[in-house]
Amino acid sequence: MEATRGKVLFYQGKVVEAYYFSTSMGYTDTAEVWNVDDAETYGYLHKFCLNKSEYDGNLSNETDFLNYIKSKAEGYDSDVKYYRWFAVADWREKTEEMNRILENRNSISDKNVLYFGTDGTTEAESLRELGNVTGISVEERSPSGSILTLKLQYEKGVVRVKTEYNIRKLLGCLVEKIVYADGSEGGNVTMLPSAFCAVTEQEDGSLLLSGGGYGHGLGMSQNGANGMAKAGMGCEEILHAFYQDVEIADVNE
Repeated sequence: MEATRGKVLFYQGKVVEAYYFSTSMGYTDTAEVWNVDDAETYGYLHKFCLNKSEYDGNLSNETDFLNYIKSKAEGYDSDVKYYRWFAVADWREKTEEMNRILENRNSISDKNVLYFGTDGTTEAESLRELGNVTGISVEERSPSGSILTLKLQYEKGVVRVKTEYNIRKLLGCLVEKIVYADGSEGGNVTMLPSAFCAVTEQEDGSLLLSGGGYGHGLGMSQNGANGMAKAGMGCEEILHAFYQDVEIADVNE
């Protein structure tokens, strides 16, 4: 578009990495979900509420998040089927499949897949010495609602999984059925739509994953931006909403 040709986002004098994703669940998140070492570099990625009737609460508590994700909300991208979804998952008899994913992700970044012994604090050398998975739970959640640390209980130890990608990849391999807000069902799921989800154990031992959004949740929601434009907001207003404390400069001037 001519209106945006040559315009670039700057944060603290540097061109930003303008991350974007498909659909929100009502909020965007910070770089905390990637467990980055230099969080200040990504200070422009902030918690932003896309709900028209804003509830700006802290969703780090499991009960608060579950209540929120199960409630109806009207937002700029709430008409998209990915805004809310639920999935039925089962970890039983899937330890080997989960271990393959965990070992691969650990080989890429060992700070984001951590192995511990029975006390949960002493590091274990090998995942294979821990036995079978006996349970899955959320250990830490961001104020925007994304899972920061997923805890896997093993017979002889604990594994902690960090970063939204790793968590989505691991939970995705357990999904047996996923249903979106419009009632449609997804096909073969290899990765959970987002890490904005609650993990609830059912009476039969399976897991119910109640979630929302599609993508990593950082920066601009594409469907949210579309809804904001339809509501009459201009491009610069939209950009300043998704990216905090940025300057929009014309590099051709």
